[in-house]
Amino acid sequence: MINKMLVLLGIGVICISQVQASAFPVYPQIVPWNQFRSALSLTFDDSNYTPLSPIIRSLKRGHLLATFFLITNHVQWQEESQWRNVLADGNELGSGSLNGNLPGQRFFESAKAQVWGGLKVLENMLGVPLYVFAYPHFVVTPSLETWVRKKFLFGRGLGPPNQSTILWNSSPNWSILPSIPISAKSSLASVQNQIVRSERNQSWILLAFQRPFRPLTIWWKQFARWLQQRPQRSLWIEPMGRVGVYLWANDCFRHAIIQNKQHIQIWKWKVPKHFPPHEILKMRLITKSPRINLNKVQIFQNHQRLVPNRAGVYSLWFNLKNMVIRLPS
Repeated sequence: MINKMLVLLGIGVICISQVQASAFPVYPQIVPWNQFRSALSLTFDDSNYTPLSPIIRSLKRGHLLATFFLITNHVQWQEESQWRNVLADGNELGSGSLNGNLPGQRFFESAKAQVWGGLKVLENMLGVPLYVFAYPHFVVTPSLETWVRKKFLFGRGLGPPNQSTILWNSSPNWSILPSIPISAKSSLASVQNQIVRSERNQSWILLAFQRPFRPLTIWWKQFARWLQQRPQRSLWIEPMGRVGVYLWANDCFRHAIIQNKQHIQIWKWKVPKHFPPHEILKMRLITKSPRINLNKVQIFQNHQRLVPNRAGVYSLWFNLKNMVIRLPS
């Protein structure tokens, strides 16, 4: 058995790598993208509710969820209740920095103020924790990244053209996740082709919709209609933070410590700092042994037995940090 240590850069969290236990005849595997073929996150950069309202209504009608990055100093107090309603509908709100200015520009606050200062004001206003940050104009500096890593789970940046998606079972830089900027000038066919490629690769793609939004309304209607016509279970369309948490939890699970005790296997893993509670991973059991009946294998968490659904998928509570697999005697 080889025991290695993997240090993840995201918020200074250490996830312990997995001890290979090849002698055990059953192996658990997290189902990619919450039982979908690929994942898509729709993100919007603005703090003014009014220009976004047609898109927000379209999202609600189509049962689609998205992430909205708010620039703290640009949020109008008259619109606070509307943003709370967006949150209540199941969408995600994140920080787009304190004032949205670039490093070196006039009125650019320190990196600490841009990241932490903006976060504190937004969390006090909304009454909920925020997990995601968008770099202003996609500009990443070492000081900004340092503070994003300290205060957020995920940062949205700009990926190189050949690395615009995130593969399942990968360990990306959580503080600079790649995204694709979208404007009214973007080719709808090109964006559709990128999403289809991500489905083929079973990867996660983040779209970053940019201002102004009024010219984007017609483009968006065509795009939303196309999304709703995608094959069933092909796209897991969820806010950036939720998809990111599922992927990161899988990464920690893959690097768990495993201990064998005769007919029992014990799994233990670390939960990253600032992780939201109650995260559930979908898990299947795999075996290459014809002697093992998976229906008789038992899974426990904190002495509570987990029961799979009809498809043999278990709901694993990631925040419990442990799991026990018991073979039939």
